[in-house]
Amino acid sequence: MKNTARMLGGFKAHRTRFLNKLRAKAWDKLREISIAESGWVPTILPLVEGVYELSFNIGYGLREIKVKNRDEARDYVVSLFCCPSVGDKG
Repeated sequence: MKNTARMLGGFKAHRTRFLNKLRAKAWDKLREISIAESGWVPTILPLVEGVYELSFNIGYGLREIKVKNRDEARDYVVSLFCCPSVGDKG
């Protein structure tokens, strides 16, 4: 049982590291594009308890998106640069 738990823990740790690296790359790309296009530095700021605001500008105007936490904001940034899924026709 210990070996199974250790393997599962290793898998989860690898997946978490991969996701964090992907989020960091997407954030760096957003930062690069936003600064080049408009001079605006993207930010994630806390508004009130439990609500954050992601602000960025990538050439088509300032976007301000309210999210529940920083991870959700970083996931949104990843979704900006990811390809649509294979089954997605829209």
